[in-house]
Amino acid sequence: MAIINSTNQPPGLRGKFRKFSYAPRPVDLLWLLLFLILLPEVIRFFIHSWQVLTWEWQIDFDEGFNLDASWKLANGVNIYGQAQPDQFIAAPYPPVYYILCAAFQKVFGYGMLGGRLISFVSSLAIGLFIFLFARRLSLTYFKLGRVDAFLAGLLGLFTWLSLNVTLVWGTFFKQDMLAMALAIAGLWFTWRWVDQEIGRWSMLLAAGLLTLGFYTKQNELAALGVGWLYVVLKDWRRGLKFGITLAVMLAVPFLVLDLLTKHRFYFDVFVAQQVPWILDDFLRRLTTRILPDHLLLIVLALVFSLLALNGLVRKWAKREWHAPHMVLIWLAGGTFTLITVGSYQSGYNHALNFFPPVVVGAAGVMAWLISLAGRAGQGQRQLAFGLAALAVAGGLAWQFYHYADSNLYYSAGNMPSQVRREMLEGLVKQVGQAPGDILSEDIYLQLKTGRPVIYDDLYHMALQAEAGQWDESRFVADLKARRFSVILLGQGSRRFTDTGWEALNANYRLIFPDGIALWRPRPQPLLPQHQVDCEVGNTFAFKGVSYGRPGNDRDLNLTTYWQAQAKAAENYTFFVHLLDPSGKVVAQRDAPPSGWRIANPQALIKEMQDLPQTQEQPLPATTWASGDSMLINQTLPLPAGTKLTGDYRLIVGAYSLKSNGELNSLAVSCATPGAASENVINLPPPR
Repeated sequence: MAIINSTNQPPGLRGKFRKFSYAPRPVDLLWLLLFLILLPEVIRFFIHSWQVLTWEWQIDFDEGFNLDASWKLANGVNIYGQAQPDQFIAAPYPPVYYILCAAFQKVFGYGMLGGRLISFVSSLAIGLFIFLFARRLSLTYFKLGRVDAFLAGLLGLFTWLSLNVTLVWGTFFKQDMLAMALAIAGLWFTWRWVDQEIGRWSMLLAAGLLTLGFYTKQNELAALGVGWLYVVLKDWRRGLKFGITLAVMLAVPFLVLDLLTKHRFYFDVFVAQQVPWILDDFLRRLTTRILPDHLLLIVLALVFSLLALNGLVRKWAKREWHAPHMVLIWLAGGTFTLITVGSYQSGYNHALNFFPPVVVGAAGVMAWLISLAGRAGQGQRQLAFGLAALAVAGGLAWQFYHYADSNLYYSAGNMPSQVRREMLEGLVKQVGQAPGDILSEDIYLQLKTGRPVIYDDLYHMALQAEAGQWDESRFVADLKARRFSVILLGQGSRRFTDTGWEALNANYRLIFPDGIALWRPRPQPLLPQHQVDCEVGNTFAFKGVSYGRPGNDRDLNLTTYWQAQAKAAENYTFFVHLLDPSGKVVAQRDAPPSGWRIANPQALIKEMQDLPQTQEQPLPATTWASGDSMLINQTLPLPAGTKLTGDYRLIVGAYSLKSNGELNSLAVSCATPGAASENVINLPPPR
């Protein structure tokens, strides 16, 4: 665009505006075309953000444990070091975001608005700094006029707000956007401090913002590296000073936090976050989402990188030292962060740090192409640049209007909708009526119904259990005991160890997988709660017992697990006796076996299927085929007023009647220590 210096006005805001006049050019239509392409996507971002900000319910399961940690912090609980064998409260990130959310919740009560509002404002702040970076890149590197540079910055802002990753994560109750905003602000002031010789306060501000970014989410350590490397390559003396400042700002709060939390801060934020990195996951996410959906932006950023590297090589060839451009180092740092999308079960938010420098580089190159197309007297070159700019504009239009649905970036059905609202309101009623404890990945729903949060982050629970950093035996025992009357998991959730997943499927059945998968306890678990390994008469194998959930004091619900090892010669009576501390039988059940026949329990568990028969059936022992598994109902009626204590004993066994009326008790031998006692099996006491 033509910029004419018309006056010698004194500095100041009014003087600056009077200093320029604007003369339209044909290539300005390209700018108009670009903004018209992006405007609907920008509007969509604000509409979607409003929907999320006004949405009461939880969207992402990460929102749940962030909400829980913030709420606990607001109530004076140390959120680090809460992973005990009998509970798991997660705080996998540094405290800045938690503190801000806790302050909001202290005033307004628990809810999603505060954390989402912080993310939304941070998303806009990132856009503002992208504007500043792209504008400055266009002025200082591409040597564009001020209006063209301003439009380049505006293009960067519009592009950022148009990205699907920004749409999806821009308003989540998560640390990502705040951490990025602080880190990018730190990089901006680092650039200004070094290149424009601004005073010491600017260095302290830059270091402070970068440090706050790290203390919001630990992956912003990459931004600290970018900022420090730029300063060192520009001026090693300044780099030394800047490095010492960063080290002090990082180390002092870290040591204080680690001391106050008895070393749990370091463990929770660093040690427990060392998740497996999987090459196949990295390549899949890179080739199916990141590259296809953003190919043109990446190509434009690559053009800037090649131009910048070419300029460096030319200067170095002349033995002229010249530091790499800040945006070039930032691009390298952002590209380095892409490796985190290979982390086990990572989301595309792990790639967020890649996009701001890409957008800045792409906006600068696009503005440069348009400026080349607008230069007078270039003839065919001017036409070629104009066609190239037009082709890029068309490519951007195709890219933004052929984005994959945002559900591919995030779980389908989790976004705000009337259908989901009605479903969640119905779940509130169900959960409110459910007795006892619940296990939920929707922590907001759990808090809303007044239920205690015992386990709040199944993903990190599983990772730490697999790494031997957390003992999940109590959690698995809770599943086997069917402690939870309702379990609510995210759709398709598989955030369990193999042991935990088997315990879930063996003891709970999936009621409906609609946005949130609801599980309820099985009346008869597919596998025993307590495993026992015994042989009974060389005919049967006894595998264990499951006790029913509390609630009926008149009956002790028992399901015992048997397997046929050989063809039974006769039908047997299966018995269960309750003995008081003196050894006296106070309750008993002697009856032919009845229950459920299962060919392969593991197949039912793997396929999440229910028992093949809805009601128990008679199972005469002579009908058992070798290898068949039997779930036998041996529910025992209790005398009125019986209160089971730890010194009561339960015994089971099998017998037949001889022709003379004598008992033919089957002999018992057990591999489980203490289980065999003459011709009976001692059962573990009910919990």
